Amino acid sequence: MVNKIKIKFFFLLLILIISCLFIVGIYKFPNDWFGWFLVVLTFIIPLLVTPFNRNGVWIITVYIILTVYHSCAFINSYITPTLGADKDAIRFIRNATSIAENSNFHFKVGAVVYENFLALIFKLFGASTFLASELSVVMFLMTLIVLLFLAKELKMHKYIIPITLLFGFLPSVILFTSVPLRESYQMFFFSSTVFFALKFINSRKYKFLIISFLSLFLLGITHNGLIVAVPFLLLIILLYSVDSEKRKFSVGIKILLMIIFLVLISGAFVLLEARGISSNASKAVLEGDILEYAGSYSSPTNAGRSAYNVYLDTSNPLSIILTLPIVFLSYMFAPFPWQIRGLLDIYAFFESLLRLILVISIWKTLKIKKGFDKKKYVMVLLLVIILEVIWSTGTQNWGTAMRHHLPAYGAIVVLGVGGLLKILRIEKVNSSQD
Repeated sequence: MVNKIKIKFFFLLLILIISCLFIVGIYKFPNDWFGWFLVVLTFIIPLLVTPFNRNGVWIITVYIILTVYHSCAFINSYITPTLGADKDAIRFIRNATSIAENSNFHFKVGAVVYENFLALIFKLFGASTFLASELSVVMFLMTLIVLLFLAKELKMHKYIIPITLLFGFLPSVILFTSVPLRESYQMFFFSSTVFFALKFINSRKYKFLIISFLSLFLLGITHNGLIVAVPFLLLIILLYSVDSEKRKFSVGIKILLMIIFLVLISGAFVLLEARGISSNASKAVLEGDILEYAGSYSSPTNAGRSAYNVYLDTSNPLSIILTLPIVFLSYMFAPFPWQIRGLLDIYAFFESLLRLILVISIWKTLKIKKGFDKKKYVMVLLLVIILEVIWSTGTQNWGTAMRHHLPAYGAIVVLGVGGLLKILRIEKVNSSQD
């Protein structure tokens, strides 16, 4: 009884604080009124998410995380650009404001999509860095919720608190998803692609497969590199979706499906080209020059101070086979101890170390998964691997890699959290409820 009274008092106090923040925000920054409305909305959304809203500890954890993100958005908008919120973020706001003022809306695969989305929002509610930042925070919150539902589909929903903590408190997630950047949207679209594909496999309801495809399309158009990943991700989803727990199709049917898929995806890229909204990446896919396109980014001229100094050699098939694993491993786990030269490198090293531990944890979990549950787990893992491999071919330094890792990071946490807790001895190794 006492605990219930304390919880009610906590929420009443929280409502009072949020209301005061909203009033003060509107009074001090009237042009940013919709951004402040989104601040309030983010504190309401967790209360509406069943069944997780029944867990008071989760609600409080999410509120603490949101406070950190809103603080970062506030500092970036009203005081000084936060780490990682210069260059791209400033350019996105500048371009979006110009598009909104001149009503010069246009569509093209890549950053232009994000700029035009922001421009539309600015046209409706006024140009505002704070509003753009808060939209990113909303997308982060929605990603977290989707990840928890993904964990539920994988029968790992008992890990909602560790997932929330590992995902929400990673510094690079905080810095890059509380400012006007594309990462929070990419995280949401990839997580939604995976979740709804899994939801379809479990329920066989085609509405979930359609939502998965739509999410994948939205993921692809946000970045030139991600449009390259779309065909490969889509193929994996289709191949795993045709089988159910009770029925499996023959290899011949799956080959026929692959042929139909290749025809359809080629048609889609031809349509993008015909409409004049394709990118260099989508043209490369259509012309069969995707490795050469990736190689143009994987070169010394595109490397910065934090470069891996390993490059994808696309001169012949053998060189691709030999260099791709090295490029991928460097992308996933660099900087290595001998490459550390500054504070950013130290942080990047510990983030890579966490990623390595999660990968080991995924391997431990994979070994104890069985039957159809293992098949679904492998599908999610393959989607993550494909996305990361595609990113690795065009990423040449760990500074950029920290941003490129974000779309798949949430899924990696969901896959690896059970094994991680076992490694840390927080949960018994022989626990069977994964």
